[in-house]
Amino acid sequence: MAEDVNRNSYGNILKSIGLFGGVKVFQILVNIIRNKIVAVLIGPAGMGIVGLITSARNTVAAATGFGLHTSSVRDISKAFQSGDETRISVVITVLRKLVLLTGLLGTAVTFFCAPILSQWSFGNTDYAVAFRIVSVTLFFDQLSVGQGSLLVGTFHYKYMARASILGSVIGLAVSAPLYYIWNVDAIVPVIVISSLAGLLLSWFYSSKVKIRSVTLTLKDIWENGKVMLALGLAIALSGFVGMGQKYALQACIANIGSVADVGLYAAGISIATQYIDVILQSMGTDYSPRLAAVSDDKPLFVETINRQTRLVLTIVTPLIIPFVVLIRELTILLYSTKFVAISGMIEWIMFGMFFRATSWCLSYSVVARGESGKFFWNETLSCIYGFAFSIIGYRLASFTGMGIAFCLNYICYTLQMYILCRKNFGFRYNREVKKTLAIFLPLLILSFCIVKILRYSPFRYIVGLFITVIVFYIAYKQLDSMISVKEGIRNMLNRIKKK
Repeated sequence: MAEDVNRNSYGNILKSIGLFGGVKVFQILVNIIRNKIVAVLIGPAGMGIVGLITSARNTVAAATGFGLHTSSVRDISKAFQSGDETRISVVITVLRKLVLLTGLLGTAVTFFCAPILSQWSFGNTDYAVAFRIVSVTLFFDQLSVGQGSLLVGTFHYKYMARASILGSVIGLAVSAPLYYIWNVDAIVPVIVISSLAGLLLSWFYSSKVKIRSVTLTLKDIWENGKVMLALGLAIALSGFVGMGQKYALQACIANIGSVADVGLYAAGISIATQYIDVILQSMGTDYSPRLAAVSDDKPLFVETINRQTRLVLTIVTPLIIPFVVLIRELTILLYSTKFVAISGMIEWIMFGMFFRATSWCLSYSVVARGESGKFFWNETLSCIYGFAFSIIGYRLASFTGMGIAFCLNYICYTLQMYILCRKNFGFRYNREVKKTLAIFLPLLILSFCIVKILRYSPFRYIVGLFITVIVFYIAYKQLDSMISVKEGIRNMLNRIKKK
């Protein structure tokens, strides 16, 4: 049954961020260790192979998965919010049937198209067997989607958190020894074992959520699942375009440059995105079902987006600046001196992450409202100009040019999303969000310009530290105006003492 709680209060939003943020921090620490091991053992070329196989697999998954990982959460959360147990059971039963069919479809496509995927990725068919073995992970991952959507849509966050933590530990425990023993030959076994572990964990925890058993005919499944499939198809098509863009971009880099360049680019994207994704993914797990649940209430819908935007910018901005200042040292720490060449690219990517975070809050609105056509064309347009920016940037200025392209891409996407939301449901930023933007964006631009001018001299770190302290103080005051930080700390300490 739906709980009578104000999920849109800053307090509850921060609790969710705290839970999933802790999980993501743990996952990042595990990933740091794993990436360090992988970088040392198989090097940039090995990471390039991993990137190409994973991108090809994910492209097929995006095309055959029908976007159920997103559209299903919308339907489940709306059913859960209504408190109708029969409706909840029907939606979840339909989802389980759909993920079974789409998982088998993805596996079949990857298995039979393996020679083609190998040719497109590596210019030969040497990796056809690898793609055929990896094809089973599309079935595993799609079943995991069904279990994960159930946990998220019914707000069982603790189960989701436990599954994520254990999955990270198992991934590290498996990958480290296998890469040590077999080097690049361990790539395929690691991908398959990690996927299977994720499925078993999601299945175990989703079984703890008691759902009433219902029997549905094929007609019932179609009638109850066609809206989910319609939105899911738009998400799948846009996801296919997005993954296809990533796949094509990596293939172009491999052809224009080398496979090692693909590994360097993938490493740079990984460093920058996983850092900020601690916040975005932590928020998204809670934000997606919460926004979908109020999609029929326009004023509350707009308020929810504004609240999320203000909060995400307040948390993300103080994390971007110190990362930009220390990027060269962090790159060496996380990978090795072989990856220093991508430091300039990551600086620009991190600057662009401010706009990515801003547009991220707006982008959920289209899915929450179930507007499949608008979602597809909106995402497709951004993929087209994003790909063009990246290729031009790589040709003109190598890795740094690709960093600039990333930043430019998300500036355009933010403007695009704001215009779409303004026309779609009259969205406007409220006074608090405008104030937040007016404070943080100039400080971010100033800090970025300073580190570019000072380059890697000692003054870079002195000035960078000074600006970081100022931004952290402003962010603290912002958070304190949303929710009493001191009171929250006292409550947390009291709970720890009681335990």
